Amino acid sequence: MKKTVFISTLMAFGVAVLMSGCSSKVVSCEYKNGYPKGDTKQRAFWLSAKENWRSPSAAYNVKTRNIHLLQNASEVTLHHGLKYFSFVAPNNKVNNKQGSLINTAEGFIEACSPVTDANPLTVFNSPCGYDARSAMADAVIYAYKEQPYDLLSYDAQAVKDYLVSKELWRSDGIEEYQQWCGKK
Repeated sequence: MKKTVFISTLMAFGVAVLMSGCSSKVVSCEYKNGYPKGDTKQRAFWLSAKENWRSPSAAYNVKTRNIHLLQNASEVTLHHGLKYFSFVAPNNKVNNKQGSLINTAEGFIEACSPVTDANPLTVFNSPCGYDARSAMADAVIYAYKEQPYDLLSYDAQAVKDYLVSKELWRSDGIEEYQQWCGKK
Protein backbone atom coordinates (compact mmCIF):
# COMPACT_ATOMS: atom_id res chain seq x y z
CA MET A 1 0.00 0.00 0.00
CA LYS A 2 2.73 2.47 0.99
CA LYS A 3 4.67 1.60 -2.17
CA THR A 4 1.61 2.37 -4.35
CA VAL A 5 1.05 5.73 -2.64
CA PHE A 6 4.75 6.58 -3.00
CA ILE A 7 4.77 5.70 -6.71
CA SER A 8 1.53 7.64 -7.31
CA THR A 9 2.95 10.68 -5.50
CA LEU A 10 6.21 10.43 -7.42
CA MET A 11 4.35 10.19 -10.74
CA ALA A 12 2.16 13.20 -9.88
CA PHE A 13 5.27 15.20 -8.96
CA GLY A 14 6.97 14.17 -12.21
CA VAL A 15 3.98 15.28 -14.28
CA ALA A 16 3.90 18.61 -12.43
CA VAL A 17 7.60 19.17 -13.14
CA LEU A 18 7.20 18.27 -16.81
CA MET A 19 4.23 20.57 -17.26
CA SER A 20 5.77 23.50 -15.38
CA GLY A 21 7.70 24.66 -18.47
CA CYS A 22 4.43 25.03 -20.36
CA SER A 23 3.08 27.59 -17.92
CA SER A 24 6.02 30.02 -18.06
CA LYS A 25 5.07 33.55 -19.05
CA VAL A 26 6.34 35.00 -22.30
CA VAL A 27 7.78 38.35 -21.33
CA SER A 28 9.47 41.33 -22.95
CA CYS A 29 11.36 44.18 -21.32
CA GLU A 30 13.63 47.03 -22.37
CA TYR A 31 17.25 47.08 -21.29
CA LYS A 32 18.31 49.99 -19.13
CA ASN A 33 21.95 49.08 -18.47
CA GLY A 34 24.52 47.72 -20.87
CA TYR A 35 22.47 48.48 -23.98
CA PRO A 36 21.30 51.76 -25.46
CA LYS A 37 18.38 53.16 -23.45
CA GLY A 38 15.80 55.40 -25.03
CA ASP A 39 18.07 56.07 -27.99
CA THR A 40 16.10 57.64 -30.82
CA LYS A 41 17.74 55.40 -33.40
CA GLN A 42 18.01 52.08 -31.54
CA ARG A 43 16.46 50.45 -28.48
CA ALA A 44 17.32 47.09 -26.94
CA PHE A 45 14.73 44.56 -25.79
CA TRP A 46 14.94 41.14 -24.17
CA LEU A 47 12.16 38.77 -25.14
CA SER A 48 11.20 35.16 -24.69
CA ALA A 49 9.26 32.50 -26.53
CA LYS A 50 7.88 29.05 -25.80
CA GLU A 51 6.76 25.91 -27.54
CA ASN A 52 3.18 25.70 -28.73
CA TRP A 53 2.72 22.55 -26.61
CA ARG A 54 5.07 19.75 -25.53
CA SER A 55 4.86 17.31 -28.43
CA PRO A 56 6.66 13.95 -28.58
CA SER A 57 8.37 15.37 -31.67
CA ALA A 58 11.48 17.33 -30.69
CA ALA A 59 11.60 18.86 -34.18
CA TYR A 60 8.03 20.19 -33.81
CA ASN A 61 8.83 21.62 -30.37
CA VAL A 62 11.94 23.43 -31.62
CA LYS A 63 10.17 24.73 -34.72
CA THR A 64 7.19 26.20 -32.84
CA ARG A 65 9.41 27.76 -30.15
CA ASN A 66 11.84 29.32 -32.63
CA ILE A 67 9.07 30.70 -34.85
CA HIS A 68 7.44 32.10 -31.69
CA LEU A 69 10.72 33.89 -30.94
CA LEU A 70 10.68 35.49 -34.39
CA GLN A 71 7.01 36.42 -33.94
CA ASN A 72 7.71 38.00 -30.57
CA ALA A 73 10.64 40.01 -31.95
CA SER A 74 8.28 41.39 -34.59
CA GLU A 75 5.51 41.97 -32.04
CA VAL A 76 7.76 43.83 -29.58
CA THR A 77 9.11 46.03 -32.37
CA LEU A 78 5.65 46.96 -33.65
CA HIS A 79 4.24 47.37 -30.10
CA HIS A 80 6.81 50.10 -29.43
CA GLY A 81 6.08 51.95 -32.68
CA LEU A 82 9.30 50.80 -34.35
CA LYS A 83 9.76 49.19 -37.77
CA TYR A 84 12.93 47.09 -37.89
CA PHE A 85 14.79 44.71 -35.60
CA SER A 86 18.05 42.76 -35.48
CA PHE A 87 18.99 39.81 -33.28
CA VAL A 88 22.04 40.71 -31.17
CA ALA A 89 22.12 37.96 -28.49
CA PRO A 90 22.72 35.12 -27.91
CA ASN A 91 25.64 34.40 -30.21
CA ASN A 92 24.12 31.94 -32.63
CA LYS A 93 23.35 31.41 -36.30
CA VAL A 94 20.77 34.23 -36.49
CA ASN A 95 22.74 36.89 -34.57
CA ASN A 96 22.87 39.83 -36.97
CA LYS A 97 25.46 41.65 -34.85
CA GLN A 98 27.79 38.65 -35.29
CA GLY A 99 27.34 38.79 -39.07
CA SER A 100 24.27 36.65 -39.79
CA LEU A 101 22.86 37.42 -43.23
CA ILE A 102 19.39 36.19 -42.30
CA ASN A 103 16.83 39.00 -42.29
CA THR A 104 13.53 37.55 -43.52
CA ALA A 105 10.93 35.35 -41.87
CA GLU A 106 11.41 32.73 -44.58
CA GLY A 107 15.20 32.72 -44.04
CA PHE A 108 14.81 32.47 -40.27
CA ILE A 109 12.39 29.56 -40.51
CA GLU A 110 14.63 27.76 -42.98
CA ALA A 111 17.66 28.22 -40.71
CA CYS A 112 15.95 27.53 -37.38
CA SER A 113 13.35 24.85 -38.04
CA PRO A 114 14.46 21.25 -38.07
CA VAL A 115 12.82 19.23 -40.81
CA THR A 116 12.64 15.95 -38.93
CA ASP A 117 13.58 14.09 -35.75
CA ALA A 118 15.25 11.37 -37.81
CA ASN A 119 18.83 12.68 -37.62
CA PRO A 120 20.51 11.39 -34.44
CA LEU A 121 23.33 13.92 -34.84
CA THR A 122 20.91 16.78 -34.15
CA VAL A 123 19.44 15.46 -30.90
CA PHE A 124 19.17 18.31 -28.35
CA ASN A 125 20.45 20.86 -30.88
CA SER A 126 18.44 23.40 -32.75
CA PRO A 127 19.71 24.29 -36.19
CA CYS A 128 20.20 27.92 -35.11
CA GLY A 129 21.77 27.24 -31.73
CA TYR A 130 19.00 27.12 -29.12
CA ASP A 131 18.93 24.07 -26.84
CA ALA A 132 16.24 21.69 -28.14
CA ARG A 133 15.57 20.35 -24.62
CA SER A 134 14.25 23.68 -23.38
CA ALA A 135 10.60 24.67 -23.79
CA MET A 136 11.66 28.34 -23.68
CA ALA A 137 14.10 30.44 -25.69
CA ASP A 138 15.11 34.05 -25.38
CA ALA A 139 16.91 36.71 -27.36
CA VAL A 140 17.99 40.33 -27.28
CA ILE A 141 17.02 42.49 -30.21
CA TYR A 142 17.83 46.01 -31.27
CA ALA A 143 14.74 47.74 -32.66
CA TYR A 144 14.75 50.79 -34.92
CA LYS A 145 12.46 53.40 -36.44
CA GLU A 146 14.59 53.52 -39.58
CA GLN A 147 16.46 50.67 -41.17
CA PRO A 148 20.08 50.78 -39.99
CA TYR A 149 22.78 50.96 -42.62
CA ASP A 150 25.41 49.17 -40.52
CA LEU A 151 23.47 46.11 -39.32
CA LEU A 152 21.26 43.73 -41.29
CA SER A 153 17.70 43.90 -39.96
CA TYR A 154 14.25 42.39 -40.34
CA ASP A 155 11.22 44.43 -41.41
CA ALA A 156 8.85 43.74 -38.48
CA GLN A 157 5.64 44.20 -40.49
CA ALA A 158 6.92 41.97 -43.32
CA VAL A 159 7.74 39.26 -40.75
CA LYS A 160 4.24 39.51 -39.27
CA ASP A 161 2.60 39.46 -42.71
CA TYR A 162 4.60 36.37 -43.73
CA LEU A 163 3.81 34.47 -40.53
CA VAL A 164 0.11 35.36 -40.78
CA SER A 165 -0.03 34.31 -44.46
CA LYS A 166 1.53 30.92 -43.60
CA GLU A 167 -0.76 30.51 -40.56
CA LEU A 168 2.27 30.51 -38.23
CA TRP A 169 1.29 33.62 -36.21
CA ARG A 170 0.11 32.46 -32.79
CA SER A 171 -2.42 34.14 -30.54
CA ASP A 172 -0.15 33.67 -27.50
CA GLY A 173 2.53 36.26 -28.25
CA ILE A 174 4.02 38.48 -25.55
CA GLU A 175 1.99 37.99 -22.38
CA GLU A 176 3.59 40.74 -20.33
CA TYR A 177 5.44 43.90 -21.37
CA GLN A 178 7.75 45.02 -18.58
CA GLN A 179 9.22 48.49 -18.69
CA TRP A 180 12.80 47.65 -17.74
CA CYS A 181 14.83 44.47 -17.44
CA GLY A 182 16.41 43.80 -14.06
CA LYS A 183 17.00 46.43 -11.40
CA LYS A 184 16.17 50.05 -11.99
